[in-house]
Amino acid sequence: MRVRTYRSPGLRLYTKKDRLIITLLQALFFLALGAVLIYFNVSSNNAVAGQIHKITGHITNEFESTLNNQYNGTWINIDSSKDIYIFNKNTFTPPWDEHVTQRQRVDIYYKDGRPLKIVAIQLYDVFGNPLQKFTTPDFTAGQNQTPSAGSIWGIVIGAGLVLIGLFWSIRSIRNYLRANKSGLVRMIY
Repeated sequence: MRVRTYRSPGLRLYTKKDRLIITLLQALFFLALGAVLIYFNVSSNNAVAGQIHKITGHITNEFESTLNNQYNGTWINIDSSKDIYIFNKNTFTPPWDEHVTQRQRVDIYYKDGRPLKIVAIQLYDVFGNPLQKFTTPDFTAGQNQTPSAGSIWGIVIGAGLVLIGLFWSIRSIRNYLRANKSGLVRMIY
């Protein structure tokens, strides 16, 4: 005598291929979530508001800008960049009281934006010895910036989710191929 088992009408039996697709979609979800976490945390570290960059070169041009016959700013070009950098000599510590000479070696510390705002300048003499470093309050405050702990943990968690997704997908494909020896042929067609 045959015993009948009761099966709910809403219950669906999944085939091996259906289970593979479902687990691959779950693994893809973890991969995508991890990649998004990594992307946003890395990009937020690189785009910290007011992050200071450094460039070294030799001064090619210096222009003083005036507005209504009053000093407005100084523009500098250097040979290692096509960009123009601007600063206000009245904000430097010690006060900026000298004109730079062309071809003088400098290190420029600047913030992103247009125009590129100089927050510190290190001048060198003809022998390459440092002369004077002019800084602004933005530079001294910006030197203490470090990536936030939250963004570092976001990168670590994102990398963990990516690894979980990779291992999960590899494991599900491997189990499918083990359970169904001809599964590789079926996947190709």
